[in-house]
Amino acid sequence: MKKVWIEEGGRIAVRDVPEPELKPRYVLTDTQYSLISAGTETQHILAMRRPEAKGRGPRRIGYSNSGIVREASGEAARFRAGQLVGCYGGGFADHQSVCSMPRTLTAPCPEGVDPRHGAFVGVGTFGLNGLRLCDLSFGETVAVLGLGLIGQITAQIARGAGYRVVGITGSDHLIDLASKLGINACVKRGRGDTVREAIDLAVGLGGAPPAEGRPGGFDAALICSGSRDDNADLLLAMDVVREGGTVSIVGGVKQDFPRGPFFEREARLVVARAAGTGRYDPVHEVDAQEIPHSHVRWTEGRNCEEVLRMIGDGTLDVEPLISHEFAVDDAPDAYDLVVNRPRECLGVLLRYG
Repeated sequence: MKKVWIEEGGRIAVRDVPEPELKPRYVLTDTQYSLISAGTETQHILAMRRPEAKGRGPRRIGYSNSGIVREASGEAARFRAGQLVGCYGGGFADHQSVCSMPRTLTAPCPEGVDPRHGAFVGVGTFGLNGLRLCDLSFGETVAVLGLGLIGQITAQIARGAGYRVVGITGSDHLIDLASKLGINACVKRGRGDTVREAIDLAVGLGGAPPAEGRPGGFDAALICSGSRDDNADLLLAMDVVREGGTVSIVGGVKQDFPRGPFFEREARLVVARAAGTGRYDPVHEVDAQEIPHSHVRWTEGRNCEEVLRMIGDGTLDVEPLISHEFAVDDAPDAYDLVVNRPRECLGVLLRYG
């Protein structure tokens, strides 16, 4: 089978390697499409270019794809041969043509879902998990900072859940895209008073108005940008949430901030760990042991199922987010685009066949 690797020096290669084996509680899938996670995977490539990476050997890459079930073990009997599924998880749903997937990280696609859209399953869970951590109620207001791929998905999910959503970004193109996808309003950074404009929009959508000694603004602000060297979005999020509001970090933003804004608001800071409960737990992921609903309602796998349901019923529209598609053999060209010309792309798919 074909598998994409990051080689020493950060070069991308496509190699022929043996197919994985089917294990107990696992599903064997033939990959249809995989989605490049630009922020995460660019960081992996840059890490492999550093001198300390010399001699480590190639590194696997990828974590979100769609596939057709080839075979399911007896303990994964809810999956059947020929079924379209979404697959998630680094080390499992890599950029490769055949995957051996734990049942806990495999989600059935509703009938009619395009395999291209099913490949968004893993990336879609990040904003969903970040929203769940905010403990919001119907009708509350949400700011989404950063309207790249994850921000666009997060804004749609928040809107579909009944929240009033305002996006904040510096890109006119991404504002236009978010508006077409149903977001309530957007604020362009760097033009006038971003904080005041955002809070005014929040109040106009039913958010808490400011008063003396009581900051107003959004019920929650989700940071979907990914600059590890910059905490500007974190500081902005603090300034736009109301007293008692929540700041949820979804992207890889630098977490360096003063105490004052949080103290003034008695606000809450949460950090979303990828797709949700179960992530990085070897019993849940590698051993594919389910966590009962009575213990945890929304595990990472159940969040994957919810993302696919939203795609299936039209609540989450990912088609406009697909900017490029490459055959897997052309993966080096895809990564040249993602790493060196990131402003030219959004959702980049690898196609298998």
